[in-house]
Amino acid sequence: MATLSRIVFVVAVALCVGCYGDFRSELPNTATREVKRWARKCDKGDPYACNNLSVAYFEGIGMLPNPGRGFGILRHACDIGADLACRRMAEFHLQGRASELGDQLSAGHEEAREIYAQGCTGGDLWACAGHARMLSDPESRYYDPPRAVGMFADVCSRGLAIGCVELGKLIEAGQGTERDVTRALESYGSACLSGVMQGCRHEALLLLSVNLDPTRDFGAVELLQRACLGDDMEACFELGLLTAAGRFTEQDLQYADILFGRACTRGAIVEACTARDSLPDELPDSPSAPEENAAPSTPR
Repeated sequence: MATLSRIVFVVAVALCVGCYGDFRSELPNTATREVKRWARKCDKGDPYACNNLSVAYFEGIGMLPNPGRGFGILRHACDIGADLACRRMAEFHLQGRASELGDQLSAGHEEAREIYAQGCTGGDLWACAGHARMLSDPESRYYDPPRAVGMFADVCSRGLAIGCVELGKLIEAGQGTERDVTRALESYGSACLSGVMQGCRHEALLLLSVNLDPTRDFGAVELLQRACLGDDMEACFELGLLTAAGRFTEQDLQYADILFGRACTRGAIVEACTARDSLPDELPDSPSAPEENAAPSTPR
């Protein structure tokens, strides 16, 4: 395994030593003071201060942006124990951005897999989930769905709710395990109860997909409402479709217009924009959309 420490940048980039001098004194604001504090703590070996400092370099907080230097500090933060930094770095490798940022030895997905595996071995559940996601991707050369199912099941049982969502997807699709609607619903439901809105949405959509009774939604509409209120824009779009069609809920084109608009403008969901544009120019009065379910209207 290519260890993280063997990939060496220019010393001033790979290490945080001397970062303090990069800050511009003409920006004496709270953000700049905080970033300088991160730099001092990073110089003393605080891995999470180094991670925060790398964000400052990427975003230009209190200084001019310098993504290349930010990536070097990010690697250093990972090397000295910041699991969050390792996850961020793995994402850069997956996106193919590591080489752009100065890592000439980047192996892309291979490097990301090793970083995730290292973090997972160290007990980082998010790293385990990242590794499992690579194993569940049919386009990945590491595709191993049975192993992905096992890893997602493990992180789900250990409290990482997003792992329950991913596990549910695999079970629903019969990917790496036998398809089992009941188990998939349980997995999505666990995530939903933990506050992960994707779980509520997936639970609702699965309930609707297997429902043979056109008069009952088995709680799917309520789940979509909860997810939409929790800022899951795809749930807003799906709820808009049901509301516009009057399926399992009273038809309300004004409310559907609001839901589609929210998913279009805040979620950048193209299908929602199209659905909103397809509604009549003159909408009938709303029957009585619950205020708590309403979203801020946006101009059409």
